[in-house]
Amino acid sequence: MRMMLAAFAALVVAAPATAETMRIELDHSTRVRLPSPARDVLLANPDVADVTMLDTRNLVILGKSYGMTHLLVVDTNGRTIFDRNLVVAAPVKGQVSLYRGAEQRTYACAPDCEVASRKEGASISAAPSMTTTTTTP
Repeated sequence: MRMMLAAFAALVVAAPATAETMRIELDHSTRVRLPSPARDVLLANPDVADVTMLDTRNLVILGKSYGMTHLLVVDTNGRTIFDRNLVVAAPVKGQVSLYRGAEQRTYACAPDCEVASRKEGASISAAPSMTTTTTTP
């Protein structure tokens, strides 16, 4: 019985840890407090997210474009103190995207809709804002 427990404990210790997933909304940021001072911050894809250190124990993650990346933070002893997959996704509410062929236009709506962002090279042929109305019969 002791041999089986020792073998099981060895397997648990040797099993690779999988990083948790953290969702960040596009064009939004979130603050993360670290359990100990950071030495190194490693971000896999800086086109998807950006990380700014406020001090050695606090960082801010900004969602820059849709996609997935990985963030790893190491302390002064070389131990991993933060290990997350970051998913940058569309905001849950308050935003509408309109597609016309390859052109995308995104509007921020609260309650009127205004152009929120444009992809580089997108034409501006439509009116820069729109108002949503609801009619009842």
